[in-house]
Amino acid sequence: MGPEEATKPKKTRKCVPLSSKLEVFRRFDHGERSVDIVRAVSLSASTIRSMYLQKDKILKAAEVTVGNRKVVTLSKPQIMDRMESLLLEWIGGCGDRGVPLSYLIIREKAVRLFNKLKQKALEEGDESLAQVEFSGSRGWFHRFLKGGQLRRLKLIGESFCRHRGRFKVRGRTEAANY
Repeated sequence: MGPEEATKPKKTRKCVPLSSKLEVFRRFDHGERSVDIVRAVSLSASTIRSMYLQKDKILKAAEVTVGNRKVVTLSKPQIMDRMESLLLEWIGGCGDRGVPLSYLIIREKAVRLFNKLKQKALEEGDESLAQVEFSGSRGWFHRFLKGGQLRRLKLIGESFCRHRGRFKVRGRTEAANY
């Protein structure tokens, strides 16, 4: 590796939103040339080809996408997406009824939903979920809030310290990254 290669900044990986991927698929289905699609959506040709090769996986994952999530992750089991979409509906219903929510309440509901969906899938013969576990960690919770567009969800038992950028939860603090 030469000296000029060592000083080059590392290329960051761009995350392509789901809406852009669906637009690319729509354009391909209408018979548009790939060169025209590349110019229209301003992505590289290799990115367009990679997306088109994974079209079936992306479309299948887009069917169970949570709310208006911008990005679809293919590595997460679909049971997780289904659980998160049901959880979002439940949170919306609680908000409409004025029911106060906390991390612990949401976590408990998420674990119960997951276990119920997993049990149903196992009864239907889907053995691939036998090893999948879900505990409702704080990391999952923050990603869920961020991905589910719930940044302004008011939770009881939590206060936000603006100058430190942290939540204080029953004597514990954690960073607010969303």
